[in-house]
Amino acid sequence: MEQILGNNLKKLRESCGISQEKLAREIDVSLGTINNWEARRRDIPAKKLVAIAGFFRCSLGEVMGVSDLSGQVLTPERPGGAT
Repeated sequence: MEQILGNNLKKLRESCGISQEKLAREIDVSLGTINNWEARRRDIPAKKLVAIAGFFRCSLGEVMGVSDLSGQVLTPERPGGAT
C-alpha cells in the first residue's frame, strides 16, 4: 500500500503542477517528508492523507489509489478505471 500511496501522491502533485516544496508548506510538513513519502521510505499518516485530499480537493480513495478521478473504483479487472 505504501508504494501505491507514494506513487499516487507524486502523480497527483505533478499533474497539478505543484512542487514538493509548496505541498510541504500547505500541509505543514518538511520537504524531506514529502520526498520520503514519494520515495516510499515512510508511511503517510492518516491525518496527512486527509490534508492531502483536502489540498487537492479530491477523495481519500483518489489519494490512496482505490478510485480514479471519475470516482470509479479501481480493481484488477478494471485497471485505470476502464469499463
